[in-house]
Amino acid sequence: MIVEDVWLSTIFGRPVFRVGTGCRADAVRAHAHGESAAFYYTKVETAEPGAVRDLGAAGLSVVDVNVTLDRSPAPVASTTTDVHVDDVRPEQHAAILDIAGRAFRYSRFHLDPLIPRALAHRVKREWIASYLAGRRGERLLVATLDGRTVGFLAVFAAEVPGKVARVIDLVATAPEAQGLGVGTALVSAFIRVAAPTSDVLRVGTQIANAPSIRLYTRLGFQVARSTYVMHAHVGAPLSEEASS
Repeated sequence: MIVEDVWLSTIFGRPVFRVGTGCRADAVRAHAHGESAAFYYTKVETAEPGAVRDLGAAGLSVVDVNVTLDRSPAPVASTTTDVHVDDVRPEQHAAILDIAGRAFRYSRFHLDPLIPRALAHRVKREWIASYLAGRRGERLLVATLDGRTVGFLAVFAAEVPGKVARVIDLVATAPEAQGLGVGTALVSAFIRVAAPTSDVLRVGTQIANAPSIRLYTRLGFQVARSTYVMHAHVGAPLSEEASS
């Protein structure tokens, strides 16, 4: 019911644990009692406020409401744009890592006031680094504008009951290129390349990220479910050193 997230533990410099569905507050308290410094996280369906209240007694608090949106693999209308999207090339790696390390604002790590901003940025940078190293996902799309790398979209395949889904795992636009249609171009390209081999297309985002929700719904995605994301911190506060 409580499993270590080894990848996040390495980044945070302390044990990080995922609390499984149905785990009760007394189990979390008993587990945390043996840790001098640790980080816990879980997701709870928004239709289960009782579980939120129970886990709150163990120190877990809501930092984010995550929204999952689904779309059929129907074609997306083509548009004329100066943004070009293609599969990642080796010479783009450095630019992609730079974007991943500074473009995010609404992730659960960035919304948690007890996680230093530099550490939240590093989580996303390391996340996309795993794609570049071939350790995660199946495809990485990259957007260019006037020859500059301005964004990316990471894709993985998932099994849902009786269906094959392609999921937007991570998407970002360089801050200086926001408002230029990069996000629209990336998501439209994802729909075109993923639709032929998928039964459903899926993406998750934060309820606080209103611009992304508007983009996804404009491109045919509809809200399918929502969850509370809860965090708990045990011991000394996380420091900037954890991100170095």
